[in-house]
Amino acid sequence: MPVQYTLTCADANTWLDKLQWTGWGTPTAHATGELWQNDCEPSCARGQFVQYPASATATDMVNGHYTWLEVSAPQAPGGPYDYVIDSQGPR
Repeated sequence: MPVQYTLTCADANTWLDKLQWTGWGTPTAHATGELWQNDCEPSCARGQFVQYPASATATDMVNGHYTWLEVSAPQAPGGPYDYVIDSQGPR
């Protein structure tokens, strides 16, 4: 069960951290933790990382691996966020 999980483009502009899971390995696993996002102000290369409280739900287990991740961070701009997870990571 991951404690940290990169969500975007493997460039770490958005990631989950300090995840605490319940139900890991069951059809539905829930976590609470932090969502970190680059604010991209004035540009993504010069932006600051901002932390928001977050929750995540992993579902749709196939061959022992979750294939869907829902992330909610109500204080963060955008979202909620949904990701298909495959062998390459989230999409």
